[in-house]
Amino acid sequence: MALSILAWLRAEQVADDRGSDSSEKAFMVILAIALGGAVSAAAIAFVASKTSLFQ
Repeated sequence: MALSILAWLRAEQVADDRGSDSSEKAFMVILAIALGGAVSAAAIAFVASKTSLFQ
C-alpha cells in the first residue's frame, strides 16, 4: 500500500483524460471567435449610442 501511494505521489502512471488536442484547439478557436464577435458588437453598439447623442 505504501508503494502504491508513493507511486501516486510521483505520478508514475499519469492518465491523460483531456481529449484530443485538435478538438481542444478547435473548441478554443471557436470560443475565441464567438467572444471576439460579441465584444466587437457590444463596442460598436456602445459607440453608436454615444455618437447618436451628439447628432
